[in-house]
Amino acid sequence: MSELTVKQSTAKSGGANASANTTVATSLLDDLYRAYFREMCGRIAKLFGPGPPDPEDVVQAAFVKYASLPSPENIENPRAFVYKAARNIVLDHKRRAKNAAAYIDAVLADDSETKLEEITPERVLVEKDRFELMIAAAQKLPRKQQRVLIMNRVEGKSYAEISRETGWSAGDISRQMTMAIEALGEAVERGRKKQRGG
Repeated sequence: MSELTVKQSTAKSGGANASANTTVATSLLDDLYRAYFREMCGRIAKLFGPGPPDPEDVVQAAFVKYASLPSPENIENPRAFVYKAARNIVLDHKRRAKNAAAYIDAVLADDSETKLEEITPERVLVEKDRFELMIAAAQKLPRKQQRVLIMNRVEGKSYAEISRETGWSAGDISRQMTMAIEALGEAVERGRKKQRGG
């Protein structure tokens, strides 16, 4: 975290007192950052793996959250606060990714078990709209994410098989897949809200 980032995060109000408070807060934050950034990255990586989200990005976001508190100097245990914030950021990310993955799987699934009486014109239209939203979102993904998504979800290839064919590491494939699924889930949800007029 650069000094500029810290100052932008902590400088919220004007005046001489605000300037003095900002200097104190910046100094505390700089000390905390220097003392614990690497340790926090290691702990998050050990707990959740290399990402996504990237442990360094997560810890950076947690420090920004700490810096944006009205009075960070009043936090009794800043190290614990930052660690808990970083942990929550990863858990939120994983929750969103899991929800997005479940939704994408449902849309991509071959619904061959649907009974004939369940296939109504309304249902066909809804599914067609959902599918078109997802296709449009998939076409906007970076090429690498498109390829991983197609190979895994459409062709049914495992990460190991994709790795053998492409030369990409399993970690990279996992990251690309997670980002693709999140992007698709968010795009489809935005489209659905737009269709509902929300």
